[in-house]
Amino acid sequence: MGENRRKRILPALIFMALLLLSVWLQVYLAPLRYLAICDAAGRKYGLDPLFILAVAGAESNFNPMAVSPKGAVGLMQIMPETARWASVKMGETRFDCEELFNPSYNVDIGAWYLGRLSKRFNNDTTLMLAAYNSGEGRVSRDISKEGQFLERNLCFETKAYIQRVNRFYGIYRERYKMLSSLYRLNLCISRYLTSS
Repeated sequence: MGENRRKRILPALIFMALLLLSVWLQVYLAPLRYLAICDAAGRKYGLDPLFILAVAGAESNFNPMAVSPKGAVGLMQIMPETARWASVKMGETRFDCEELFNPSYNVDIGAWYLGRLSKRFNNDTTLMLAAYNSGEGRVSRDISKEGQFLERNLCFETKAYIQRVNRFYGIYRERYKMLSSLYRLNLCISRYLTSS
């Protein structure tokens, strides 16, 4: 009886171990799939690609097909109205809401908007993230005449969002420091070889 039971339990244990390993790999490797897109957007708009990656992770958990209950779309969870406005500001002549499901397009618009918020709020990531999550106007109203941000006015959701992005950003900076350097070196070599 004991030998028979071991024969049934061992495959179940192996299956569970493989399942846990695949979940761990998905969590660890999922962001890497979008590192090149975030790197291009980061260079274009003067942002750390890992910061953009952290926003995408917090917003959509790296699901390019994500749609929020409020209607935000894609990796960076952009509202279609915001995307339409941003595309005009970016000088694009046409806007297609379906393109928001395209990771490159979605990250480009999200990074452009983060870059705009960075300039608006003097690179203050708390203000940038609060504005990205709850709206630029709302955050602007919470800045006192002396220029101090009244963080106590933030709603719980926005505070939790800022903490989540910052936690992801710290994890990605630690986790992908070496990979990011290797990736950038590879990009430089590729550019050099194609330009010669």
